[in-house]
Parts: sequence; structure tokens; C-alpha cells
Amino acid sequence: VLRGSGVDAVQAQRIYVGGFEPLADRHGFLLVYPEGFEKHWNDCRKAAPYSANTADIDDVGFLRAVVGDLVRRDGADPARAFVTGFSNGGQMALKLAFEAPDDFAAIAAVGASHPTTDNCDCTDSGRPANLMILNGDADPINPYQGGEVIPRPQTSFGTVIGTEASAEVWAQRIDAGAPVTRVYDDVDPSDGTVVARRDWTGAGRHVALVTIWGGGHVLPHPQSNPPPMLGAGNRDLNGAELIWDFFSRADPSGN
Repeated sequence: VLRGSGVDAVQAQRIYVGGFEPLADRHGFLLVYPEGFEKHWNDCRKAAPYSANTADIDDVGFLRAVVGDLVRRDGADPARAFVTGFSNGGQMALKLAFEAPDDFAAIAAVGASHPTTDNCDCTDSGRPANLMILNGDADPINPYQGGEVIPRPQTSFGTVIGTEASAEVWAQRIDAGAPVTRVYDDVDPSDGTVVARRDWTGAGRHVALVTIWGGGHVLPHPQSNPPPMLGAGNRDLNGAELIWDFFSRADPSGN
């Protein structure tokens, strides 16, 4: 589970509102919150000004090593490694989809979209992945329709393409047809958000786009109460449960 910019592993748990811990207990998976270099990940955004990017830290290699350590030390199944991240961590998850899709059975990116071509310094393997993207269409930091990522005044991480275009990159790689669509029950109308989903399947892979209509830079959770600067939080669903359900259904063999 990869945290966002400027936060540590403890704060990453808070971003997910502790949603993964009971799931790990119930389903028996190992849960890890790695720390990035100076609280950042070296994702695909060329313009990002933080040291992990400017020093070109090998975070793909680091996260591969984390999985290798869990395999050696704890007996983890290397074919059932999963990664999710929020914001900068979501961008790092997308980098893993680009550069190391065969190392993770499934990947989920939250509050993140692909950089535009001129802002991308990743090496694209061109291979498919089981990938979920979960974004709010009113995200004030990662623009749903694409544009400049400005996490704080006078700071730019460059431009990204739209969320839907990001998902379509991966749908095209699995030669998927029309997606299956659904709208989740609006359990809490007072939060001002509604959740919709599109799922594509093909070539033994699964791509999902979860859109929080009216939602901000926040993971859904029934207890969501984000600061106004991040936009509205959805209280209809538990984002960690959505992600784990996607992971648990992934077939790492691609069959």
C-alpha cells in the first residue's frame, strides 16, 4: 500500500481509514506500507520536483525487493503480489503497471492518472495488466478530465491525461469490447456523490474504472470526512473493500 506525497506509512493507514487491516485478518494476506525516499515515490511524472524523481530513485527495484523479502522471510506467494497506492502512490502504482506488470497480479491506482506524453519518463513495457483506477471527477489535485497537477500553490507536477483515457489505455491492451457498467446504490445522499463503475475483460485480464461523481481527492469510506481542500468524500462504499475484491478475483496466470 503506497502512500501519497509527504506522508509516512502511519498516515497512509489513515488515508485508507484502516480499511485493509480487517480484510488482511479475515482473508489472510500480508499487508505492507513501504516508505518512499523523503516521503515520495519516483513515479512517471517527469516534471515532479521532489528528490525521489530528480535523483531518479529506483522505486520499481525497491518494491520488487519488498516483495522478494516477503517471499523469503514470510513465505508469501510471488504470484499473488498486489499493489495499490493513493495520489503519488497511485502514480507509482501506474508506473508499476507500465514497467513491471508481470510482477504484480493486480494493481489499483487511486487519485492518479497517466502523465501526458511530454511529462512521462517511464519505460512502457507494452504489456497488459489487471488494473483498477479509482478517481473522483471533482478532484482538485488530479484533474479528472486531464490537465495540470497542482498539489499546492506555485507547485506543479506537470500534466496528466484524463481518467477515462487512462483506463482506455489498458482496455485497448486487452482488446476488450464494450465495458460492463453499473451504478452503486447512493447509500448516503448527503455526501453529494454517486459511484459508477466500468469493467473491461479480455485476454485473461481485467480493467476497472471506478468514478466517484462529485468526489474529490479522497478514497471512499463510510466514515469519510475529508478537509474541504480535498473535495467531497464518498460514504457509500469502502474503498479498501473495493480494491481487495478486485485483487482477489485476479488470475495471475492471465487465463
